[in-house]
Amino acid sequence: MGTVATAIQAECAQGSVKLSGEFYSAYDGTCEYQVQLVWGPGFVPLSPEGRAALTELLKTVRFGR
Repeated sequence: MGTVATAIQAECAQGSVKLSGEFYSAYDGTCEYQVQLVWGPGFVPLSPEGRAALTELLKTVRFGR
């Protein structure tokens, strides 16, 4: 099955910490799986190299097996 990516930005209630992240969700017909990647400080996009490395890692995961 495919994987859906969602980019997020979060700020603590006190405003002292700002983080960026991406959630990757997949469904194998039985279960839903989610990988969360969070980084900071600041609202900074994931680098193309970082996204490529994460994509390659996710390809090695065999959900539901």
